[in-house]
Amino acid sequence: MFSICAAKDIPIIIISAGIKNSIELWCQNLGIKPDTVLSTNWLFDPQGIVCGWEEKSLIHALNKKEMGQESLNEISVKRPNSILVSDSIHDAGMVKDGIGSLRIIVDDARSDDFFPGNVFFPVIFKKFDLVAQTGDLFPVVKIIEKF
Repeated sequence: MFSICAAKDIPIIIISAGIKNSIELWCQNLGIKPDTVLSTNWLFDPQGIVCGWEEKSLIHALNKKEMGQESLNEISVKRPNSILVSDSIHDAGMVKDGIGSLRIIVDDARSDDFFPGNVFFPVIFKKFDLVAQTGDLFPVVKIIEKF
């Protein structure tokens, strides 16, 4: 999916509550070149031990949104449509509502959200446009290839 987006000049933005340093290393190892990575950037002392994080880089489950992120303003003006790919129901609000927003959630076997008895199960189908229950994005990749 990343290579198709790159070939079609579709900006790749990674917003994660994970560790930016690790995400960037993962991207580098796989040859993925995101336009922006918004995530918590750890700081290291001269011995390579984590000693904190960049205060302005702190991303957590409650502030992972494209709105209000200054580094995304220029991209959003040029490319207002969004495809959100998530593995958590709580990420549905990461992109603006309306025409041009496609929300896809990938069934994560580690999450209880996808079990019919879970309180979030019916909400998934209200907050997301597509549910990839196979755990892969092959159908989405095929759609993007057509454009």
